[in-house]
Amino acid sequence: MAHKKFMNRLLSTSMHVICCLRARDKVKMVDVVKDGKKSTEVVPIGIQPIAEKSFVFEQLLSLQLEEKTHLAIPIKVPEPLVKFFAGDKVLTKADGERIRQWNETGSVADAMDQIRKRARMEAEDGTKAYAAFYSSLTAPQKKALLDTTHAENKRVAEAADKAVPTFGSRETPVEWPDGFDGPVCIFNGDRYEYDEASGGYKKIEVSPAAEQAA
Repeated sequence: MAHKKFMNRLLSTSMHVICCLRARDKVKMVDVVKDGKKSTEVVPIGIQPIAEKSFVFEQLLSLQLEEKTHLAIPIKVPEPLVKFFAGDKVLTKADGERIRQWNETGSVADAMDQIRKRARMEAEDGTKAYAAFYSSLTAPQKKALLDTTHAENKRVAEAADKAVPTFGSRETPVEWPDGFDGPVCIFNGDRYEYDEASGGYKKIEVSPAAEQAA
């Protein structure tokens, strides 16, 4: 869940982001039949990034840097950039400028696409998080969600609430669970989320108007 949230944030940001990964030689086990006997062979599959298996393919452009020559070997390149990254090459500042220029002057995606992505990400954190996000939107942005993904987001948020660990209630309060270290929980009727800045859990406040808006 943490990785999925990270990827949603990464893919919906307006910043230009360069992700650098470590890599290592990997192998796979393959079942083979020789002389009527089954056996397992170790097959090298080359240098692979140390990351979730689909991570590199989520990026706009993915390149593998060769250890000794520092040449950039194309892994995933969008068609408009193929002419700049058609083969192995040493990366320069000019390459970064080409990517930035294409990214900023190419075809413009749906103006509400980023809002829909952020909305789904907030919904995955539960109804209160989604309500707070929804109440912060402008009238046109709310309408765009109402016409498309709002109903589905509410179902996602409700499902997320059910998946959140719950400790105690307002009617029957309990002490904070010492062994809990998850990203979010419901504690004595209130939602708490881990706050990296303070290193502790922070109570999430949502106004009644925000809850009603969602």
